[in-house]
Amino acid sequence: MQSKIKYTSSYERISPTAWMTAHHRTYTDIPYAHDIFDIVEELRLAQGETVMADEFKNPEIAPQIEASHKLVNKLLLDSGISQVFEIAAGLSPRGLQVTSDPIFTYIEIDLHKIAAQKRNIVARITSKQPGGLNQNLRIETGNALNLASLKKATTTLDHSKPIAIINEGLLRYLAMEEKVIVAGNVRELLKQFGGLWITPDISLKTLVHAENILTKGGMDRMHAATGVNIEHNCFDSIGHAKDFFEKLGFSIEIHSLMEVCDELVSPNRLGQSREQVKNLIDKGAVFVMRLAA
Repeated sequence: MQSKIKYTSSYERISPTAWMTAHHRTYTDIPYAHDIFDIVEELRLAQGETVMADEFKNPEIAPQIEASHKLVNKLLLDSGISQVFEIAAGLSPRGLQVTSDPIFTYIEIDLHKIAAQKRNIVARITSKQPGGLNQNLRIETGNALNLASLKKATTTLDHSKPIAIINEGLLRYLAMEEKVIVAGNVRELLKQFGGLWITPDISLKTLVHAENILTKGGMDRMHAATGVNIEHNCFDSIGHAKDFFEKLGFSIEIHSLMEVCDELVSPNRLGQSREQVKNLIDKGAVFVMRLAA
């Protein structure tokens, strides 16, 4: 099945969405978040891009980004799996963070330009560290919708060990038929390796609507900037999402973002109350998915 990649034109550069997420992380204590953002800003301005307008910053939703990142990390560590494959990794600091422990082998994959930018960013960060680049972190070029590129990126992994497949922030930019393709590709990889799929990309229409109100039209601005109607791509409910993935051959374990609420530092930095944070993240979830028996 062929699919037109609706997000390619915006995702193949440091787009407002990638920049915005990197900016959100600067309100957290996530390792490397500030380093990545500072280099991103430098690269953007060197390429002749203008200073990003305040309307794209939307720091109010930083707790959601922080909770998602921290819960995924917790679930990854709890799994005991040491081979990780992050799809559409973008500007995520997770690979740098996780591979500080040499037990992990970590492969990131993304489209050509963003992968090249990420290699540059990682090389600059690690050049300042004793020993330089973590040898257990690799950044490959590939497409979440192209199974051949995903298989190529994972050829050096140990097929006798399970993998943890992660994606964070991808699925809300894909139509339902494209989500089916990504899920099918993940299923094929899990058939080869065993393991699990961890994703917080269970965006709900009600949550995106709430984000839009909180950011005073931030989602509408993203729609205008990227041409992607995020709310249209979202699930109606957690039950809808669970049914969607179960029909595609997965068993599902559901974790609420509230599990890491007490670990968040961004609410304090933004002056947000616990009730405000709860309203923002209590509908968010991370799915841990395995192949159904």
